[in-house]
Amino acid sequence: MNTCLTLCLINYNGEHYLEESLGSVFTQREKFKEIILIDNASVDKSLEIVNERFPGIKVVKLGNNLGPGTARNVGFKTASGDLILFMDNDVYLPSDCPDRLLEAISENPLAAAAMPLVLYADRRDLIQYDGADSHFLG
Repeated sequence: MNTCLTLCLINYNGEHYLEESLGSVFTQREKFKEIILIDNASVDKSLEIVNERFPGIKVVKLGNNLGPGTARNVGFKTASGDLILFMDNDVYLPSDCPDRLLEAISENPLAAAAMPLVLYADRRDLIQYDGADSHFLG
């Protein structure tokens, strides 16, 4: 599939999550122009897992843990896709998520962002996050 979507996964010491998280992404890698992992100076086996189990993922290693916001900014600068899907290392990506997000953006040309519904992993009937309001400071 020819796509304009970059997936950018933010990681810090995610060795216990990456197998499922990246596994859910890797099985649908053709939906993405690229997959980037921004690593916030992990001291566990995260990078070893990525290198051994998920070839082709672009890894950006930060020298210090700069927090998720700064890591996302690095993702913005690194990504070559027109659209970026950010996710944390403890998120599982359902197979229809990329398609539904792209559909939402294409059906709403004035939209600045699209966000999926996030459910708790151990309680898939309980909503953790359902969108956000945008605001500007300055």
